[in-house]
Amino acid sequence: MGEFPEDLPLADDGPATEQADRYTRLRSPLRPHPEAAPELGELSAHAGPEQLAGAAVAFTHGLVVQTLLDPGRFSEDAQVAPLDGFLASLVAS
Repeated sequence: MGEFPEDLPLADDGPATEQADRYTRLRSPLRPHPEAAPELGELSAHAGPEQLAGAAVAFTHGLVVQTLLDPGRFSEDAQVAPLDGFLASLVAS
């Protein structure tokens, strides 16, 4: 087990399955955007839509957690700048 008590429910199949389902639901509405973006010249086609949707959810979820745990350090500008950088890294060149 992890050293953090909040990790314990994730070792149980029930909560772990619920969390996996939650992340599937979070990725689903994002997937059409990276599917359409290569045709629009907005993204390269090298990464699949599921991979890109997963990366976007992971990135934004991590940013949200950090902001919730340390709001004084993550002002609006401190949240927007890394998000802009993340999105720019996806743009087709």
